[in-house]
Amino acid sequence: MSEWNIGVDIVEIARFARLNYSNNKQFYIRVFTPKEIEYCLSFSNPAPHFAVNFAGKEAVYKAVNRFCDVKLHDIEIVRDKDGAPLVNLRLSREEKVIPLDVKVSLSHSLSHAIAFAVAQRPAKGAVVSDEEFQVGLDDYYEARGWTMDGIPTVEKLNELNLSEYASMLQGGKA
Repeated sequence: MSEWNIGVDIVEIARFARLNYSNNKQFYIRVFTPKEIEYCLSFSNPAPHFAVNFAGKEAVYKAVNRFCDVKLHDIEIVRDKDGAPLVNLRLSREEKVIPLDVKVSLSHSLSHAIAFAVAQRPAKGAVVSDEEFQVGLDDYYEARGWTMDGIPTVEKLNELNLSEYASMLQGGKA
C-alpha cells in the first residue's frame, strides 16, 4: 500500500494583478523560480498565470508537507511539451531516499485560480525496484560520507577525529 495526501488551493487573480511584476520583483523572486517567472511573463497578462502557479505551489505544499519539509520556492511547477503542469521538488538528500510522486491540476477563470495536488509515496516496507534501491543506497552512503562499499571515507574519518583509522585506510590496512 502507498501513503497518499491531497492539497487544494484557490487564489483571487486580482491579488496578482495588483502586485505587478515590475514593482514587486522581490516578492516574485522569493516565491517563484526563474523558470516559473519566465513562463508567466511570456503572456501579455501574466496575473492569471502567476495566480494559478501560486495556487499550484500551495496545493503541492499541502499535499507533501506530511512527507517532507519543503518551502514554496522549493516547489517548481513547469509545463511539459503539451502544456500540462509538472512538479519539480528540491528535496534534501535524506528526503530523496524515499520516492515521492506528486501530480497537480491547475485551472483558472477570469477571477479565480484553483489547483489540486496529490502526493504519493510507497508505504514503509513497500517493494522497490533494484534500480530504485541502488539509487537510494548510493544517496544514503554519499550523504553520510561513506564509500559505495559502506565504508567511511577518509574525509569522514578525519572529520570525526579518527585520523588514525583514515591513515590505515590510505595505507591499505584495516
